[in-house]
Amino acid sequence: MNPLVPNAYELIVFYIVPVLFVIALVVVIVLVARGRKSTTVEFIADDETDSRGE
Repeated sequence: MNPLVPNAYELIVFYIVPVLFVIALVVVIVLVARGRKSTTVEFIADDETDSRGE
């Protein structure tokens, strides 16, 4: 067998699992960023409404 050709275990552990981990991490970061952005916009909108009412 050629030692440069990875077997199925090496493919799964060293290539597929890290790629899936990175994709999941990016999805979590994007969802958290969207959540913070939307709440920040709501807070800014509330502040503008309060200041205009006074």
